[in-house]
Amino acid sequence: ELRAELKDDQKFSEIYNFTFDWAKEKGQKSLALDTAVGMWQLLFAEKQWPLIAHWCQFVQERHNKAISRDTWAQLLDFVNVRICLICPVSTHDSAVLRVFPESLVIVLQHLRS
Repeated sequence: ELRAELKDDQKFSEIYNFTFDWAKEKGQKSLALDTAVGMWQLLFAEKQWPLIAHWCQFVQERHNKAISRDTWAQLLDFVNVRICLICPVSTHDSAVLRVFPESLVIVLQHLRS
């Protein structure tokens, strides 16, 4: 039943947002990088976001620090926006890209190059 709920966008959002607080260490504001990557791989296995492997590789190799609540939440917003990968970043409204963490924009640019 949980797998079916993860396919529903509203339920997925609720579970995704709950996961941050559930998975972080007590007293910490951020989620340990390894924990965040594991949670993303688990959650997005059902959601089938095609860029999850690229994102996880990027945060492990280049971000290499704990994941803030903002980054956690904004990743889901990023996934839901479904920015077109074949359009160069420069053609997008810069206001759209400004709402995302720099790390997400860097991954998007890397995938387009």
